[in-house]
Amino acid sequence: MTVMDSNRLVNDYLEGLDRAAQSLPAERREELLADVRSHIAESGATTEADVRNVLERLGTPEEIVAGYEDTQGRPPPPAESRLRFHEYAALALLPFGGFLFIVGWFFGVMLLWTSNRWRIGEKVLGTLVLPFGYLSLVIIGMLPGQTCSEVSTSTPTRVGGPNPAGDPEVIESCSGFAIPAWIGIPLLVVLLIAPVVMVAFLAYRAAPNRARRSTASALG
Repeated sequence: MTVMDSNRLVNDYLEGLDRAAQSLPAERREELLADVRSHIAESGATTEADVRNVLERLGTPEEIVAGYEDTQGRPPPPAESRLRFHEYAALALLPFGGFLFIVGWFFGVMLLWTSNRWRIGEKVLGTLVLPFGYLSLVIIGMLPGQTCSEVSTSTPTRVGGPNPAGDPEVIESCSGFAIPAWIGIPLLVVLLIAPVVMVAFLAYRAAPNRARRSTASALG
């Protein structure tokens, strides 16, 4: 990413902040924009990844304005429950929605992406960690296991060939799917634990006012 592109990314963010801060008096709005602009400049971010990380840590323009208004003496909004029904439904359907004819998992992903409690990276994580939830484990468990059998050929090989004595050959034939135990057992443990860890992480990140507190800390 060039310096010009980095500046454009920052300018777009500041323009969004300016629009979100229209309810503030002009003097306070300019002060807020100056504080955020200074914070971004002091971070030393130049690459796309660095700039996006700085902006993500700051939060959305709406979150910054809300936090700034609170510090200026505006009464804070009424306390919310840790999670709303929207988030509860998403966290339940991501691991178990696949059992609802698979459609339930897609509905959980939709709720995840339409919620304003999670950021883009967290939504990607919730989508990619074990797609279709625990249904994937059930499907893997239903795969036919590997079975092997020995087949004795009724026609002996020609004399002078690989089997000069002319005895029937025994051939082992295997079918099905098998994973070595040293791979399969750790993989099973990871697949069992990953959705639980993912749900716990998303529940923590969905805590109300979390982003607002981190924004205030970043600007303070």
